Amino acid sequence: MTTFSLLNTVDDLDFSGRGLGPTITIDPLDRYVSRLAALTGLVHYLDARSAIGVKVFNSRGGDRRKQFQWTSDDMAVVASDPAYNGYPVFNFTDDDCDMVGPLGTPTSSYTVIAICDIQAARLAGNVASFLAATYSPEIDPGTSLPYGGEIAIQYALSADVFSHSPEVNTGGNALNVAQAVMTAAGMAGDTPCVLAVSYDGTPASGSRSSRIYLNDGLNARGSKTNHTQGPRVGPTTRWAVGWNQFGVDTGWVGRIARMIILPQAVHANSQALTAFSDVVEAAKDLFGIA
Repeated sequence: MTTFSLLNTVDDLDFSGRGLGPTITIDPLDRYVSRLAALTGLVHYLDARSAIGVKVFNSRGGDRRKQFQWTSDDMAVVASDPAYNGYPVFNFTDDDCDMVGPLGTPTSSYTVIAICDIQAARLAGNVASFLAATYSPEIDPGTSLPYGGEIAIQYALSADVFSHSPEVNTGGNALNVAQAVMTAAGMAGDTPCVLAVSYDGTPASGSRSSRIYLNDGLNARGSKTNHTQGPRVGPTTRWAVGWNQFGVDTGWVGRIARMIILPQAVHANSQALTAFSDVVEAAKDLFGIA
């Protein structure tokens, strides 16, 4: 059984079982993630392998970098899922499941890579479904809701689109890709895919840009070069996976095998983009994704 660290990108990433979860056998995808993280850094590496045998509701685990808290008992860890070549997955069975990360980890630029699928009925119903988002837990006394949802990665912001917004409170700020485009690229209900969003919030040109990728790490399915605002990030901001934390019935219903969050935009650096493409191809090969 092999263990290794991610090429000095972080000093507390643990595949050995000492502290953050069960022992994990390193697979080719881990190695390609290592190479990418050496270029960009690494914020989170959510991995269902690390959650096997861990109590779900109100527990912490599932991340090789910094542990997430699971806040719903409507999520289960499936130890072996045939649709994912027998690898384990987080199974989000209801639209109010989520996993909440620690404070202060969102960054002004980022890449989110998910090996996941969405439930067929959810996809067909054009129901808002948040894959990942950021928010601040501070409460607005006027609304009794958390202040500002910021980054939002979701299906069906409006009918038949997949959407990314670095500042969801600002109208017209999103990159929307039509469902027909996503379907043609392999986003089908109950079908695993490699889905990624890259956002450059600190470019030299001053123009904020983003890309959406699906099963192809070199050719984006959608792009936007003029986001009007970027996310507010700070010591009270955190990532939420599977739900946007303050919307009713807007969670991700489906499965997530792994999610990698980086603190840089892969599309803004040619070397990082090449390494990202290798991650996509390794994930497709590992999980049997066409």
